[in-house]
Amino acid sequence: MPGKHESEQRNDQGFRDMESTNENATVTPDLALASVRWPNPQRLPDNATLVNVLVTTSRLKRALHHGATATLRSAGLTMSQWLILCYLQRAASGTLSQIAVATGHDAGALSRAAHLLQQRRLITATKTPGNRRSVRLSLTQPGRALHELLDAHTSQRLDKALEAAMGPPAFQGMLQLMEQAAASLDTAQEHI
Repeated sequence: MPGKHESEQRNDQGFRDMESTNENATVTPDLALASVRWPNPQRLPDNATLVNVLVTTSRLKRALHHGATATLRSAGLTMSQWLILCYLQRAASGTLSQIAVATGHDAGALSRAAHLLQQRRLITATKTPGNRRSVRLSLTQPGRALHELLDAHTSQRLDKALEAAMGPPAFQGMLQLMEQAAASLDTAQEHI
């Protein structure tokens, strides 16, 4: 079809094959990858539920990460730094271990991110009395202001896009189901 940048065909495994029909078309790899879908669920074996969940959540995470990265980069932040700011905005203060558990990130990796946030005076670190190794992190006023600005911008772009595509009730339902699934699997892991 003239003017169309991509055509698609299904291969034998049910994947969509993407190919450019216009040599001058500029399709970014991220956008092209976003349109590639996992094979038709009806063609997968019954035990493929885990694979479907892993692939779908991975795609969602990648799309959200990609959508937030440009905004965060303009503020000189990484995703790890952003997650620390978000946690501290909601919890008022916390340790790296608490933030790591809540965000699903490694405490060691978050340590460097927290150090850089401290250097920028976006967070403070206070030693816990009686425990020299434990440090409580909290937002400074500039950290809170930056979080509010970035949160408004990313929320406007990403939340609104998801809500528009799904509708607010389905969007909220998806968040609840994801939280229930994560809590259920966390509980199941504790009993293994």
